[in-house]
Amino acid sequence: MSNLKPFYDGFSDALFRPHPDGVPDGFPAKAAHRFAIYRNNVHRGLIDALAAAYPTVKKLVGTDFF
Repeated sequence: MSNLKPFYDGFSDALFRPHPDGVPDGFPAKAAHRFAIYRNNVHRGLIDALAAAYPTVKKLVGTDFF
């Protein structure tokens, strides 16, 4: 098994946890800001994909909720 698995597991956990503890192990401390930007872009991309797939739901619940 690859020794990168723990790194990738930590990376994906940090992306999708509501309040991540910080950047995953293996990142330099100065990468925290860049990781936060990347995390935001991932979340925005997922929201945009859902909005494109379910425009009626977005219209029903409103942009703020969606």
